[in-house]
Amino acid sequence: MRVLVTGAAGFVGYVVAALLIEHSHHVIGLTPRRHTTAAHELTTLLADSTRIRTELGWRPERSTLPEIIVNAWTALNSE
Repeated sequence: MRVLVTGAAGFVGYVVAALLIEHSHHVIGLTPRRHTTAAHELTTLLADSTRIRTELGWRPERSTLPEIIVNAWTALNSE
């Protein structure tokens, strides 16, 4: 029998896949795809808005993390 095992590289999935193979089953194993950051990708952004606030009098419309998250979520789900 052909069997699909998700998480075959994990602790439990590996054992399950091995037992299935031992019992003559054809195993197709899926593992989660991990994203690795490429050298050119930005991993951290540090910014200080003091200068733009002082020199230009700029004030952010949304200054708290919850406000930023809610607005980003709304924008992504508005279509």
